[in-house]
Formats: sequence, C-alpha cells, structure tokens
Amino acid sequence: MKNIIFCTGNKNKINEMQSILGDEFKIEGKKIDIPEIQDVNVRTVVEKKLDYAIEKLQQPLIVEDTGLYIKNMNGFPGALVKFMLDKIKNNGISKLMGGSNATAVTVIGYYDGEKKHFFEGKKYGTISEKPKSMKKGFGWDPIFIPKMKDNNKTFSQMSIEDKNKISQRKAACHKFKASFSQI
Repeated sequence: MKNIIFCTGNKNKINEMQSILGDEFKIEGKKIDIPEIQDVNVRTVVEKKLDYAIEKLQQPLIVEDTGLYIKNMNGFPGALVKFMLDKIKNNGISKLMGGSNATAVTVIGYYDGEKKHFFEGKKYGTISEKPKSMKKGFGWDPIFIPKMKDNNKTFSQMSIEDKNKISQRKAACHKFKASFSQI
C-alpha cells in the first residue's frame, strides 16, 4: 500500500480520491493553511499550492484544485468558482449560465521528494437550468451535467460510484496512478 499525504481539509475530495485510487493507496488528509492565489487557471493555482506545501512539509505530498470553465463567460470562473458559489450559489450560476457549455478541470500536483509532477483531468458538460439534488455531492455538482450518451443527470444526481467512473477528478487520479510506478 502506498501512503499519500493529501494537503486538503476537504473530506469530500479525500473520500473521492480514495474511492478512485482504491486499496492500493492510503490517502491521508493533512489540513495545512495554504494561501491560495487568485487566478482563473487551475494549473497556476496548483503550482503555487504545491510550492507552499513542499516548503512547509518537505516530504512527498499531493495538492489538488478543481475549476469550472464556462464557455459563455470566456472560461470564467475557472479556479475562482468557489467565490461564485459563495456569493451567488448554484442557483445564481444556473440563472446566469443555464444551458451553457462548460468544462470541469482537476489538476493534481504531486511532489515525490525530489521533483514536481502535474496530472490534469477534464470533463465536458453543460450547466443545468436549475440546481438538481442539492443534498448530494458538493460544490457545483448540482449544476454540472457531464456530457455522455443519454445523460441528463448532474453529478449530484449520480451515485458517488457512477460519478467517480467519469469525473475529471477520476481522469486526473488515473493519470497520477498510472505514472506513480514510473516516478
């Protein structure tokens, strides 16, 4: 079993990553107060988070960030989506951008003790006209409808197992897992 330190306080992200990576990995969440730069680009945010976490912990670790790029907003809000959620919630995003194409992007930054590595996953979809199944999922799961054949469900309407089979986090995790033995 490979132990991985994941610098986050978000239990949902820890649980999803553990579920996706499986029993081969043991994800240990470590909450450290990482200053987060304000940038639309998820990769840029992850690079800065990784540098800070390496400086503080000086050991192998991962950081992660996820953004939502809405086509009709020229790719905004990207990594700044958490601020939109804080201010206008999923309802506001749906009212403004319902029906718009969007791309969900997750970037994992991994430090192996010597080098930094980055793994990106994307999932294309649309913003729903209104939030659905607000009791399940987290973040913008209630408004993101992933593109796939015969699908009209948001991430929050799917079981966690179904979401984890197709999500952008799964794509990033699988790239990480595939290269882990080569790192």
